[in-house]
Amino acid sequence: RSNKMLLLLTINLTNLGCHSVFSILAAFFPQEAKAKGATDEMVGLIFASFACVIFVASPLAARLMSRHGKSYVYIAGVVIVSLSTISFAVADALPAGWPFTGWCLLM
Repeated sequence: RSNKMLLLLTINLTNLGCHSVFSILAAFFPQEAKAKGATDEMVGLIFASFACVIFVASPLAARLMSRHGKSYVYIAGVVIVSLSTISFAVADALPAGWPFTGWCLLM
């Protein structure tokens, strides 16, 4: 019973951390992106791409869960989100314009 509670706590804290990153990003990213030459529409597209990727990847994740197990897919997802978030931080060092915007869309 205590292992299940620990697992539940760990999963919830991990989800909280992942979603907190994106919530914090919404507070300052639009100003940073505009300083790098992105338009309001492009900023909206960058934020919308996050939801679009989740929508497209969810059926794939469900299929992978039935083949490889929930834990493996969940851990792989957390690793992918972590690496993507770290890579997104590199965008600040990129030149203004399409290199910056393209990188943000890719991440």
